[in-house]
Amino acid sequence: MVQGDGFGKKSWVAITGLVVLWYRDTLRLDPTERRIMEVRGSRRTLIIRKVQYSDFGNYSCVADNVLGKTRQYLELSGKPNRAVFHSHSMGRYRDAYNISWSVNSYTPIEEFKLFFRKLPVNPPQTSLGHNQPHNQYNKRPTRRVLKEKSIIH
Repeated sequence: MVQGDGFGKKSWVAITGLVVLWYRDTLRLDPTERRIMEVRGSRRTLIIRKVQYSDFGNYSCVADNVLGKTRQYLELSGKPNRAVFHSHSMGRYRDAYNISWSVNSYTPIEEFKLFFRKLPVNPPQTSLGHNQPHNQYNKRPTRRVLKEKSIIH
């Protein structure tokens, strides 16, 4: 397709015949009330409304035209995202530690498992044998109330 603009020519190449197919695992998908396959210009989108447990799985999009074929994958799962910790790594108190975090999840969280490692009692030393500076607000290492590999519900 070629179009003139009065000063010169601008050209666009229109690739027609683009075919996009959607799959869940190896099953080819068709549109339903909850599964919409949308086309806006050159963008193809699969929309799943009111996601249910049965919708979880591996999805792929296959795009095919005269220039070739390509496939992209996406996993839809109910797994929560990684936790984001909001509390400081060093506590303010010698005998207590408050830890706070948030998690984005499709389903309610039923259980958290927290793992931690104990910090050395003495601050690490440099190669010259001098103590490295440590947090100016904490003169002593923080003791933690949690036992190693504690589970909190």
